[in-house]
Amino acid sequence: MGSEDGGTTEERVAALERTLAERERDIEALRGELARLEADREAGSAALRRVNAENRIFGALAEHAADAVVIASPEGDVTRVSPAYRKMFDAGDEVIGLPLVDVIRPSDTPSREALYAALVDGSSYRGILSLRGADGAPLPAQVDCYVVRAGPEEVLGLAAIIRDLSLEQRAVVERAALEARVIASQDALIRELSTPLMPIAEGVIAMPLVGSISDARAQQILDVLLAGIQAQRATTVILDITGVSMVDTHAANALISAAQAARLLGARVILSGIGPAVARTLVDLGVELSGMTTKGTLAAAITEVMRTRGARRP
Repeated sequence: MGSEDGGTTEERVAALERTLAERERDIEALRGELARLEADREAGSAALRRVNAENRIFGALAEHAADAVVIASPEGDVTRVSPAYRKMFDAGDEVIGLPLVDVIRPSDTPSREALYAALVDGSSYRGILSLRGADGAPLPAQVDCYVVRAGPEEVLGLAAIIRDLSLEQRAVVERAALEARVIASQDALIRELSTPLMPIAEGVIAMPLVGSISDARAQQILDVLLAGIQAQRATTVILDITGVSMVDTHAANALISAAQAARLLGARVILSGIGPAVARTLVDLGVELSGMTTKGTLAAAITEVMRTRGARRP
């Protein structure tokens, strides 16, 4: 059976079915595309949530960090400063909008120029600078300044981290002062031990010398010896050089000076510890030991003193 449209009913139904099938395929394709878009949207949202979470974490770190943090626009104008910065420099919102280098507050022109140069050429700067602190006093600080990028050609902004080194430098100075005091105390102890003065008997003192005799030590020997003679009211002094590492002209002159000074105070001087090598050296040097009794050992010198004291007793 025909129709006015020129087709049978079966033909029209088949055409409609084909059209419907094509529409269903298009709808299915659209559904698939919609599902992909939804998945992409969810992935993008998840990534954005992660970025936002990271930004909040980094923001919290900046807000609570002991170091001062300064953020600036790509043009270099400050957009945000951390609480540590506000405390370090006693600053408020008046720094917002100022150039980053001005907010860092370098105290000298070379430092300012170094910071500008690093930011202009897109590199970073790290160094210890003297900044102008809250009260205008010099503030030693480690400054890290750099350009923040999203890619080779995309600049997100500028950032600076400022660490106050005042306490560290003060600790260094205090530690150096403490070390100097310890060294001075050790030197004083060494000087005391290197020129000991020992009472042997009433009116008799002995000074055993050890090591080398320098200019400073020669003067110290003389000072300690004369003070000891006066304090102990000594009439006899034993200078023992058994432990002197080397007897040269300098050491010999120091011993002669000490002996002469002792005699001026009325004390007899006995030089002990002279072995064959030292005796030969003194002869070669032409050292004149007149006025001094010499003994080979400290024991011999003490024996001589005791013998003399015994002979003088009634």
